[in-house]
Amino acid sequence: MSERVKACYAIPFTVEEYFNVGTSRMLKNLCDANSVPTGYVVPPLLAAVAHNMLKSKVQVNAQCCMPSCLYTMTCGYTSTNKSGALSLVHNAARTVEEFLGTPIEESSLNQCKSFTFHQYFNI
Repeated sequence: MSERVKACYAIPFTVEEYFNVGTSRMLKNLCDANSVPTGYVVPPLLAAVAHNMLKSKVQVNAQCCMPSCLYTMTCGYTSTNKSGALSLVHNAARTVEEFLGTPIEESSLNQCKSFTFHQYFNI
């Protein structure tokens, strides 16, 4: 399994490659302020965007319409602040829900889970 994690680390990633200049700068500043790698924030951020689309659907092609669900996975070594990145996005998504008036007990974020595989895969 550690070979797979090493392979993931070898993939180059820059936020500028996927986001415009303003969004890239905001993400970098947010990550720097919270000591979180940007590569760990982007996948859960995309899942949070899908979450905030509520029950909308994405038209994939003329025959296929899918719900806007997105599941992500973050791979990394122990103590690289993966949980910090998830917490950062989770808290921001909850702030949006609060702004929209969603009570905490009705939040679908209550079903969001984070777990680690290292105890099973000797990473």
